[in-house]
Amino acid sequence: MTFTAVEGKVELAKVKFEGENLERVLAEAGQSLARTLLSSEAVLAYSIRRRRALDAARTAPSRAGGRIAVLDVRSYVPGSDVVYLSDRIRSLAFDALPDAQVITRENIMVLLAASGRKIEDCDAECEVETGRRLGAEMIISGDLHLIGKSYRLNLRIHATKTASLVGVAMAQGGEMESLDANLPAAMRELLKPLK
Repeated sequence: MTFTAVEGKVELAKVKFEGENLERVLAEAGQSLARTLLSSEAVLAYSIRRRRALDAARTAPSRAGGRIAVLDVRSYVPGSDVVYLSDRIRSLAFDALPDAQVITRENIMVLLAASGRKIEDCDAECEVETGRRLGAEMIISGDLHLIGKSYRLNLRIHATKTASLVGVAMAQGGEMESLDANLPAAMRELLKPLK
């Protein structure tokens, strides 16, 4: 018994039972069918499409019930109020993603303290690991710089499960007040992949 794949269809060749054991014939037929199906282009194309869909689903951030942590902004500007900026980012994330659970700064500090760390210890290298420790699906971080006379806040969001960068955005302004006014637009840009 032989099978052949022709244009995505499997055809069965003539069967001869010359006194052979039916169980052995069926076992060989099953093996032959499996080999034919696994080597067909249609099955291979389906397998590739399915794998890509599963990978996309695995790396895509989910909104429903997701936990988002916002780390304190790292400042390279002396005297800047990073706690205010970080809380503002949390507030904007909370407003933009009503189905997500945004972890408060206080809860972040408690959860980190339980693992023997401080929020100040979270540098760029451990952002994703910190998000995992917090049980967050996504983690937002940012850096504040003063370039000439312009304040710039670079924002990043990572998926903690895959450690992949999901989005980036920048808010800028000549004064901290104008940077603050431009922050909602930057957050909309940052969170766009989550919607």
